[in-house]
Amino acid sequence: MNPVGRESYSVVGCLLGLWRCASGARLHKSCQLSLSLPGSHLFARVGREAVLNGSIGTVPSTEIKKIKLTALEFKQNILNPPADLTRAVDGASRRARAAMKPEIFATSLRHPREQFEAWREWFSSVFEVTPKVPIDDGFLAETRLWNLGGFAMSRTSAPPVDVVRTKGHLRRDPVDHWVISYCWRGAHSAVTAGTVVEVPARVPYLWSLGQEFLHERTHVDRVQFILARDTFRDMAPLLDAACGSVIETALGRLLGNYMIALESRLPDLAEADFPGITKALGAMVAAAVAPSAERTAVAKPQIDFGRKERVRQAVRKHLRTSTLKPKTLSPLVGMSRSNLYRLFEDMGGVAKYIHRERLLEAHAIITSPATIQSISAIAEDLCFADASSFSRAFKREFGHTPGEVRSAALAGLAPPTSLRSPVPSAGADFGELLRGL
Repeated sequence: MNPVGRESYSVVGCLLGLWRCASGARLHKSCQLSLSLPGSHLFARVGREAVLNGSIGTVPSTEIKKIKLTALEFKQNILNPPADLTRAVDGASRRARAAMKPEIFATSLRHPREQFEAWREWFSSVFEVTPKVPIDDGFLAETRLWNLGGFAMSRTSAPPVDVVRTKGHLRRDPVDHWVISYCWRGAHSAVTAGTVVEVPARVPYLWSLGQEFLHERTHVDRVQFILARDTFRDMAPLLDAACGSVIETALGRLLGNYMIALESRLPDLAEADFPGITKALGAMVAAAVAPSAERTAVAKPQIDFGRKERVRQAVRKHLRTSTLKPKTLSPLVGMSRSNLYRLFEDMGGVAKYIHRERLLEAHAIITSPATIQSISAIAEDLCFADASSFSRAFKREFGHTPGEVRSAALAGLAPPTSLRSPVPSAGADFGELLRGL
């Protein structure tokens, strides 16, 4: 089965399909436009042959001599790769070209003394930004915004600031979208209509651009949903009633996990997926801000998607813990073993999921040019019984042994590891992008 692009995304299937893509088929960093989360490794794994998913090409003779490949090995493994390997490379290239591209505004290419003013100016039509730290030595900040049709998603990293939207801003730019913020790192306090709300890290906060506000923010790394009022007008009474609230509930925390998971999978989306994603998002938000049995049932696929993200984070954190098993994972994520099994039943169960994540981590280490560990040391570090069992499991998963993958990496055939540096957006400021929703 080809795990990439295998889903026909329906309202319910689209997000489950994205999860399967991310769990069974990893997109390499060169195909990402979103920022990588700490400790995550994304690879292009097409079918079973993703070991050599860089550009297949001839290796110079000096390199052949350097890595001591025999002529036969060189011919069999590099100059004449299997046909399905070549198809994998072509498929990854097509997905890279089709990947969604966000609008990016970053201050990194400006002179340090000009960085904050550039940041302030970009947001100035919507709100005023004031620094809370000295800016003479620079103000490194970046925001990325993906327009998904009826809503947008953004990822922002910035030093501490105060953000103010006044009556003057509302008159000049009357955009009134709802915003759901989720700070992966950092916190802020918000003052709206005389009410002060403290918003801790990793808790969603719902607010509106249609109101005056003052936000005092620490150094943050956050994701946001920006919900156009016309698109979500059927939910207007729910969202207006909940505006200015911290969604510090079980469903609120799942909404935060859902936001992080969706943002990391945006490169997999195409424009045809937008309507399904929008409808699914509406169901998840409604269940989180105004929970009821009916809304929770409607949002079940999205809730499960958020739960899977919570499990993924816990598994990534404890990959090198030998006692990581379904039994020990259950209390870490606050789910019973039966619920965990049900959640991962379509992936072969929790134990198989953990096993696959360890293999994917091993693949990341082996293909990294900076790796100096031996294959046996990598196997031990990732809690495999011994190097032989690790090698067999690795070959079953990827179709090649760890040694073959390392040889390919040394020959320059492993995927590139660097992202292109972001450049400031030249097309529109923040206000223009919001009005385009």
